[in-house]
Amino acid sequence: MRTHRQILVHADNDPSRGMYRQCRGLQRRPGGTLLLGFALGFVPLTLTAVHGVRPQDSGIASALLNAAQQIGVAIGLAIVSTVSVTATAARLPDALGALHHGRTAGDSTLIAAASDALVHGYSTALVVGALVLAAAAVITALLVNAPRQHTADQAAAGNEAP
Repeated sequence: MRTHRQILVHADNDPSRGMYRQCRGLQRRPGGTLLLGFALGFVPLTLTAVHGVRPQDSGIASALLNAAQQIGVAIGLAIVSTVSVTATAARLPDALGALHHGRTAGDSTLIAAASDALVHGYSTALVVGALVLAAAAVITALLVNAPRQHTADQAAAGNEAP
């Protein structure tokens, strides 16, 4: 059974949703979903990225894809971390210090305020990440249009037709 790559590239959002649910506590065992989502996402993504590349250039195309993924992860993590820290600081400056001070002093009000600020920051970062993933899914649906590859049997059958 052959499936069009564009459909499977969209399945790459499944691991992201699995990670979001895991962080939000909505799913008890997202590991299987995460693993399946990555498998359904990265293989078609790689195949789509190297589609149409000459065999002698496939190594450099794969290396370029890996470098782009690494850079994308680093930039994405920097953005999400910045959003989290900024949202936390807007709610309570030095929330981690306040949490530590509240724990050592036994001040439950300070602990609650610092915890709320940190959760607000993490939640805001996760929402921003979800919005970026939704935008990426729309862009992928609109821009990725890799034509279907024909197998050797299909190509031979096409050449024999009158």
